[in-house]
Amino acid sequence: MTSIGIYMFSECSSLDNITIPSGVEKIGKYAFYDCDSLTDIRIPADVTEIAESAFRQCDSLAGIKIPDKVTKIGDYAFTDAPV
Repeated sequence: MTSIGIYMFSECSSLDNITIPSGVEKIGKYAFYDCDSLTDIRIPADVTEIAESAFRQCDSLAGIKIPDKVTKIGDYAFTDAPV
């Protein structure tokens, strides 16, 4: 698996933390959209792109470390997220 697909985990209200596995290079559009209980996410160093609205409306996200290899962050990727 090299990407987290479009809307893959959107509106997953029971998701509170996630560690994306090594080898994933892209987090797709709206992948975690409106995961309002998501507080922590671990992104591997392999990720180079975080697509549009990937973490939009993740109201409880406390923080996120963006890997150095990320060269593209889409519009609204973190809109309404408190990070």
